[in-house]
Amino acid sequence: MLLIQKIGKKLFFISLIFTSSGFMFNSIGQFSAGLGLAAETDNNMAGLQIHAKYLGKSTPLGFTINGVYFFPEERDEIELDAWEANLNIQYHLDVRFIFNPYLISGVHYFRQEFGNEHTDRIGFNTGFGLESDSDIVRFYSELIVSISERTRFLAAVGLRFPF
Repeated sequence: MLLIQKIGKKLFFISLIFTSSGFMFNSIGQFSAGLGLAAETDNNMAGLQIHAKYLGKSTPLGFTINGVYFFPEERDEIELDAWEANLNIQYHLDVRFIFNPYLISGVHYFRQEFGNEHTDRIGFNTGFGLESDSDIVRFYSELIVSISERTRFLAAVGLRFPF
């Protein structure tokens, strides 16, 4: 299991470098950022998502980085607190309608604290999303399967503002 965590950490940092380099070349593509709401199935928690995206101008590939802070809950008089970070690549399908579909693949880091104990998980993401096509504000919706020690689903909806 330690080997999987080391590989996951390396993939996380490699993805961070690629995503960061994509943000630096904003003049050749489009950058957007926004907020959304997310819900996950492992602990049945909801939270606030902060989302940033870079989409290449002449390529169907997009790079996203997002974080979700799940609203704390009390269970059996012990507080459950959780958050996650995701680095994903999106492949936008060549379908133009009200909503543009895309496929998602990437890595995630999930941390939850339950009282004095905590759990860290590194894993892979896969899923799909839809995004509206607008120059002012874009509505997005995503369904992601996160695969690590435990498989869980994450659903998110929100707004992105293009720059």
